[in-house]
Amino acid sequence: WYAKLDAPSMFLTTKSVEGVEPGKLLVSYGQSRAVAVAAPEARADKAFAYTDFGPAGTVVEDKVIADLGIRTIRFANGVLLNIKQTDFEDNRVRYSVRIDGGQLHFGKANATLAKFMGAAYVSGGLEAHDIEDLRTLLAGTTVAASFGVGDDYFGSYGAVTPADLDRQLQLLAAFSKYPGYQENAVRLFRRPLPEIYASLDATPGTALNVEAARILNSGDPRFSVEPLDTLMAADFQKLKLVLGDALSTNRLEIALVGDVDSDAAVAAVARTFGALSARNADAGDYAASRDVSWAKVSGSIDIAHKGEVNQLGWQRIWTTTGDDDQRTTQTMDLLARIVTLRLIDELREKLGATYGGNANSSMSKTYPGRGLFSISTSGDPKDLAAIEATAGAIISEMVSAPVDPDLFERARKPVLESYADWRKRNDTWIGVVAEAQSDPNNLARFRNSESSFKSITVDDVWKMAKKYLAQPAPFTFRALPEKLVADALKSSSVTGN
Repeated sequence: WYAKLDAPSMFLTTKSVEGVEPGKLLVSYGQSRAVAVAAPEARADKAFAYTDFGPAGTVVEDKVIADLGIRTIRFANGVLLNIKQTDFEDNRVRYSVRIDGGQLHFGKANATLAKFMGAAYVSGGLEAHDIEDLRTLLAGTTVAASFGVGDDYFGSYGAVTPADLDRQLQLLAAFSKYPGYQENAVRLFRRPLPEIYASLDATPGTALNVEAARILNSGDPRFSVEPLDTLMAADFQKLKLVLGDALSTNRLEIALVGDVDSDAAVAAVARTFGALSARNADAGDYAASRDVSWAKVSGSIDIAHKGEVNQLGWQRIWTTTGDDDQRTTQTMDLLARIVTLRLIDELREKLGATYGGNANSSMSKTYPGRGLFSISTSGDPKDLAAIEATAGAIISEMVSAPVDPDLFERARKPVLESYADWRKRNDTWIGVVAEAQSDPNNLARFRNSESSFKSITVDDVWKMAKKYLAQPAPFTFRALPEKLVADALKSSSVTGN
């Protein structure tokens, strides 16, 4: 907008600007106006380079899981394909591409590279196209340039129109075979990091999330934020070295759900992933990467934040177990729903309408035995004692006797209602179809989910509460204004505590 001004009148001031004399500003402005501005370099139009991956793969196995209506395909090169046709969403195909590995491939030692890959890999483009080329080539389509890192897989989830499915598969196959690793993506990744890190303690919520994860996991970078210098040091050279040939040789499973022509989809996969080199039939051995532990320290831990002085974040955590048993997982989830209702009722009644609370049960499928039950809230530091007393009383209530039947039904109702149409949703089915061949146990869980949940009783919930919540919580995190934390430390030092 300033280029349209006839004269640099905005610099005609008798005051200095940040220590610079007005006359010098005027001279600098005049000099800048004298510099010729070149138009951006024109980018030549290109055709998409990845339409031919070689001879189409051949199908060596073609079956149907009859009760679930899932067609399962295996190609000669080991690629697995699962298809479920539905009419729940018109002109929409949901897809999943999962290459075995993900964060497990990197393990604890290289966890930073998993984060780097998740943020920079797609921005690094392809060998024949940088990310700007891809944006141009994909404009006007539903195709997404995405390729990330999950707990135990590399790949992508998304949705396209049937007309765009071919191009989506071509793009994802290209990301697995021909990544660009262009350095501009590294610069874009690093640029905002200092500012992001500087703001990690800006609010009670961010300070609590970052520090609680670090303390709880003893700084394990798989589950917490590593130092800024460590993340800034990540680059494509290191990523390529650790990644090796995982994307081209690890087990690969593709799922398609929705308004999909099954035979056409098989042909499209045959021309892309099915035409690539042979894949491993089994998952890798990631036993060492699955080894995790909780911190040895415990107790109540204060975390300083730089936000408003009348705000706090609070969380209490119990360790539980992994996601090995479906009914246990469902029961703990129901317990969390019950505790959430009690927290909301009690905190609002005692401390006002703005207060609420949340309980959550998290059980890992990837890391054996790893699970947490947490309760959390936010509020004013002056109410800290009341918050902790209320939360403690609610947990004691859960442990001491079975919950009231009316409360039990209040907690169950939303889940029961969700089962009314869950089999008529493609977002439900993609999670099932994604691993239809590699994880048959997931299919069994899907079949049993509704009946298993409906069988949970008040006494079942009580048993879980007694098993996991009867002992004192090993971790309580309190994100408090930094002055309050500093004063508490000073007081503790003076009294010798």
